[in-house]
Amino acid sequence: MTPTGGIIPVMGVSINMESPVLTSPRNQRGFTLIELLVVLFIIATLVGLLLPNLMSARQRGRDARRKQDLEAIKNALRLYYNDHQQYPSPEDFSFGSEWKDERGNYYMRKVPQDPLGDTHTYGYCVSSDGDEFRLWADLENSGDPDIADSKAHCPPLEVETCSDSCDSETQNCYYVCSE
Repeated sequence: MTPTGGIIPVMGVSINMESPVLTSPRNQRGFTLIELLVVLFIIATLVGLLLPNLMSARQRGRDARRKQDLEAIKNALRLYYNDHQQYPSPEDFSFGSEWKDERGNYYMRKVPQDPLGDTHTYGYCVSSDGDEFRLWADLENSGDPDIADSKAHCPPLEVETCSDSCDSETQNCYYVCSE
C-alpha cells in the first residue's frame, strides 16, 4: 500500500493502484472538442453527398410528370381530332384551364400545366392545315436521354402557329407530336 492510499500521481493523471482505472482531475462527463468536430465533419459530409441526389430526384420526378402530362394532352388532342378532323388552334387551347368544344364536349376538365407553374410552361404548335401538332416542355434534367429522342422523333412543323416556342439552345426541350 502506498502512503497516499494507493493513488499515484503520474503526469497530471492519478492512477489508483487498487483498481487500475485512470482518473483525471477534469470532469469526464462531456465530449472533447476534437470528438465534436469529427462528428460535425461526418454529418456535413453526408449532407453534402445526399442533398444533391435528393434535389436531382425531385427534378426527375417533375420531369416524369411533365412527360405524363404531355402524353395525356396528346390523347385528348387525338380525341378532338376524331371529332373535328383537325387539331385546335393555339387560341382555342389553353394550359391550366378546362377544354371543351363549342358543342360542350369536354376533352379535359383541366389541361395540365407545368409543375413549377409560371417559371416553366408547356407549349403547343399546330400546322397550318390542322393535321399535325407538336407539344413541348422544358425539362430540368439536361442529361435526360428522352430529349434527343423526342427531337429526332418530332421535327418542327412546316408551317405552324404556336402558343409559345422552345429554344433548344437554352432550354431542354422535350417534344411530343401527332406522329
